[in-house]
Amino acid sequence: MYLLDSDHLTILWYDHGKSYETLISRIADHSDDEFAVSIVTIEEQLRGWLAYVAKASAIEGAIKGYSKLREVIDRFREINVLDFDSAAAGVFIDLKSQGVRVGTMDLRIAATCNFLCPTCNLQLPLSNLQPATSSPPTSGNCHDH
Repeated sequence: MYLLDSDHLTILWYDHGKSYETLISRIADHSDDEFAVSIVTIEEQLRGWLAYVAKASAIEGAIKGYSKLREVIDRFREINVLDFDSAAAGVFIDLKSQGVRVGTMDLRIAATCNFLCPTCNLQLPLSNLQPATSSPPTSGNCHDH
């Protein structure tokens, strides 16, 4: 199973540059049912368009925001969703207590499963996340994972 986060979805849905080409080349060899998103990612995407609608001062902005909100809702109907349940909450609390230096939303996403980074196809088990008191890994990780 490959977990897509908000950054991946933004690239897939809105960016058609080099990042898009890299990501598409990584996911092209896999079937759609091999991919999932965390419920936390859905929250992030919905909050973004809801904020856009709330800030729209002209009716055209509201129309665009509601249209994009509808698109996001429709797209998520076709994607496997991983829940942030009591098991994920336990992992989240454990990681927080270890001082893992990852933003709260990203840590919630990571807590939903062990995952593969679709950008580099690297397995990223939760054990690869480093507590704040340890040195960052010198190999075996991509980006800031």
